[in-house]
Amino acid sequence: ALAGWRVSDRFAIEASWIHLSHATIFSRQNRGMDSVGLRLVYRVP
Repeated sequence: ALAGWRVSDRFAIEASWIHLSHATIFSRQNRGMDSVGLRLVYRVP
């Protein structure tokens, strides 16, 4: 999932969440892996 907000013509803020999993295909246990991120974007003129 990704959400973003354009603050101005040059700046934006983005937040993301990613979950990776093998859905118990290879074993009965599957805790998976979560990744959360925050990004500040600056557009060069």
